Amino acid sequence: MTSKEDSIAIVGVGCKFPGAENIEEFWNVLKYGENHVKEIPKERWNVDAYYDPDPSVPGKTYAKTAGLVHGIDEWDHRLYGINDMEAELIDPQQRLVLDCVHMALEDAGITKKQIDGTNTAVYIGSMTDDYKSHVLSGKETGSAYSVTGTHNSIISARVSYIYNLTGTSITLDTACSSSLVAIDTASQAILSGRCSTAICGGVNVILDATLFIALSKAGMLSRTGQCRTFSVEADGYSRGEGCGVVIIKSLKDVSYH
Repeated sequence: MTSKEDSIAIVGVGCKFPGAENIEEFWNVLKYGENHVKEIPKERWNVDAYYDPDPSVPGKTYAKTAGLVHGIDEWDHRLYGINDMEAELIDPQQRLVLDCVHMALEDAGITKKQIDGTNTAVYIGSMTDDYKSHVLSGKETGSAYSVTGTHNSIISARVSYIYNLTGTSITLDTACSSSLVAIDTASQAILSGRCSTAICGGVNVILDATLFIALSKAGMLSRTGQCRTFSVEADGYSRGEGCGVVIIKSLKDVSYH
């Protein structure tokens, strides 16, 4: 039997996924079996310009669908004390993580004052950096904010900075398992006593067709736009974006009321 000494408790959850702006809406997506994989809108990129059903055609992808988050370009940066100029150069992945951390803290009943200066660690999984290519290829290259706005290491570090956390801050990339590895690493850090609380999870944002093209050439994407795990009809996977964050503690440190 597992004891409180080696058990992990989830005390707060925050998320934004296709069709869901928060955990309550996400439960409804699951409950009603909603499918939010749709054709990529022109607001992201001209999907027709990059599409060809023949995977051998250079520079083309045979996939036209994905699961996308609504309002990816909308963000209340002043909530976090970030000025307008810096906000323009911050990767939407960083923005999503900050919003989901904010939700998770509210869900846990933890105020910014309570967490300030605590030995709280941050472990976030992330494997893509679509936004970097857009920023570093433009006139913003020489900005003081371009590096901190686009480097994946800052996805976790910005959370630590905003909330003045003194624990370890790491962004992990283990491809598709990044989120799970981040949560496992955070759990081990708590059980070993390296931190008292951990903020962990993962994020992904899809902003251009580059990776679609590469994955098409590798035959990894689904032509039907659906993931059919363990099915004989499986023909690859469909890409999606979003963010999920959990706040965890050792079960022995959690009080119940």
